[in-house]
Amino acid sequence: MPMIASLVAPWYPVLWSIWILAGLTLEVYALWNGLYSATLSDIVWEITTHYPLLPLAFGLLMGHFFWQRVV
Repeated sequence: MPMIASLVAPWYPVLWSIWILAGLTLEVYALWNGLYSATLSDIVWEITTHYPLLPLAFGLLMGHFFWQRVV
């Protein structure tokens, strides 16, 4: 497994750039064509309406990642 991580690590900036560019492209396309229900915020809102425990689970996960440890 560490070998795969060492192969992927140099590509992190490229992969993040692709994700950001894809998200911005979707936003611009949706807003340009008047598809206001296809923006990222509306998609997230729709998903959380159907699955209300998802934001809770995400919040708990982020809390565990960013809670400061006292050793």
